[in-house]
Amino acid sequence: MNNENRVNITSFARQIKKGKMFEAREYPLLQAFSSDEEMWEWHSKVKTELYALTAVFTDKLVGRAYDLRNNRQPFGLLKLDDSEKDSYRVAKLSDLDNMFPFVSITTYMWDTFSIALDKEIREIEAGTSSPITESVYRRLNVLLNLLRENIGENHMTQFRYGNIYPFIITGSNFAATVMGGMIEVIPRVEGSVENPQRLTSIAKNSYPLVAKLAMANMDKLNFVGALQGVPLEDLVLPFPFRSRYFEIEGAGDEARLEVSKEGKEQLEKSGIAWEDLGIGRSLTIGCPAMVNFGDRSAVKKLWDWHVEIAEKIYPHLGP
Repeated sequence: MNNENRVNITSFARQIKKGKMFEAREYPLLQAFSSDEEMWEWHSKVKTELYALTAVFTDKLVGRAYDLRNNRQPFGLLKLDDSEKDSYRVAKLSDLDNMFPFVSITTYMWDTFSIALDKEIREIEAGTSSPITESVYRRLNVLLNLLRENIGENHMTQFRYGNIYPFIITGSNFAATVMGGMIEVIPRVEGSVENPQRLTSIAKNSYPLVAKLAMANMDKLNFVGALQGVPLEDLVLPFPFRSRYFEIEGAGDEARLEVSKEGKEQLEKSGIAWEDLGIGRSLTIGCPAMVNFGDRSAVKKLWDWHVEIAEKIYPHLGP
């Protein structure tokens, strides 16, 4: 897919979000195709609709999880200080090499997504969700079943397209893991924790890198293992990125996190050209949560949420 396909998916998703559900399309069985070109066209058509529906459903999920944040602080990470209302202290820290608080961000996000998705599915099944969400949910299940039945017996394919829960939660958890890793690596790349305001500013400015990584095609997701410095099959989640694979670019208030020259070379060794991660170069649109339905996409909302937490953590990283 190219930029035109992404525009089509964005337009499709926005129409669905407005309640203008298209008449359900019928797709032929994959086995009926006699050439790779026909199979590719089938995949393109099915996944265009699949990604548009996923964009709508994920936007709802992330919004719901985001709304839970004020009543559900990261357990084991931040605790209310009894001496001052709305003042937080880090529950456990040793030194900058201790990832505990940052690992807690990721596991907190995973748990919150699970709670939000469980609530959403229960409401849909009970008939108390919105008609649009219910229609999207039902149609997603139809397409996931179609893909599962026609793509093959590959274990990961069967898991990914098994039903909505693994399909949605795998993507949202992966995004949270990458973002948590970026929040964690910023102080190490900066080489100092003496200026927490600067660390927060760097995080706020680093969304362009988040967006670029979010546009990675499925076959490029091993960028995670490459920047961690381990093969993808040995990946440990949550994970620390190698700090030398990143750098701080820009001065003053414009400082931001970027992948360093060494990091890009590491990606090349893993078969990933850095420029191929950008919009218009991948074979798919990347993360459907990049579709913006209003003031910001689900990916941007999730990153802003990480920055909110980082702003509370960074002041406590000093001696």
